[in-house]
Amino acid sequence: MRYRTATGLSLKMALVALLGFFSSLAQAQTVTLEHAYYTTVYDTVKKAPIYTSYTLTRSHLTAIIKRKSAFYTDPLLSKTLQANNAMYKSNGMYDKGHLSPAADFCFDSLAYRQSMYYTNTAPQEEYFNEHLWEAVEEATRDTCRIYDTVKVFTGCLYGTDHFHGFAVPTAYWKVIIYNGGKKAGWLGPNKHPDSNHAETIQDEVGDIEEKTGLRFE
Repeated sequence: MRYRTATGLSLKMALVALLGFFSSLAQAQTVTLEHAYYTTVYDTVKKAPIYTSYTLTRSHLTAIIKRKSAFYTDPLLSKTLQANNAMYKSNGMYDKGHLSPAADFCFDSLAYRQSMYYTNTAPQEEYFNEHLWEAVEEATRDTCRIYDTVKVFTGCLYGTDHFHGFAVPTAYWKVIIYNGGKKAGWLGPNKHPDSNHAETIQDEVGDIEEKTGLRFE
């Protein structure tokens, strides 16, 4: 009887330990990377950013840093969990698509360098990145020029597609909060668009919240 009790206790302890292991494993899938001027929430299984957030002010729009094409490994995350230049080289499909755009961080050398981390990028269809999504980013800056301070959230939705082992977004989204709580949102499929005008992919913030499971405040 004593033996059975000890065995039962051992099994219970083993089960608790196993559940704890899987719980910690699930928690480890998502990490928060705190940089000087923006934050990235990153999925280490997808090897891709979920979303980034930062506050943009009118003073940040005065560029003192000349933009370069170089991207850098994020020192806050293992190199094995983030993209690199080799996987993008001459691929003919995807750009290194910024979530927090480098153009919003040219006011400071550290801010700019950190915006060029691979953890702040995901595979983005070339034309979409360079035209329609750029228009969305410019619409954000236009809002900042008017209202001075804008909270910016940018992220991706994912399906099952992968590129060199990294998740490829099915869509990109952006939500901004300005002028004492007003909100605006955009959501666009990660493909060649039919239009280059940002208003064509404007979306209700509530719809983006439903799709992402996030609440923007």
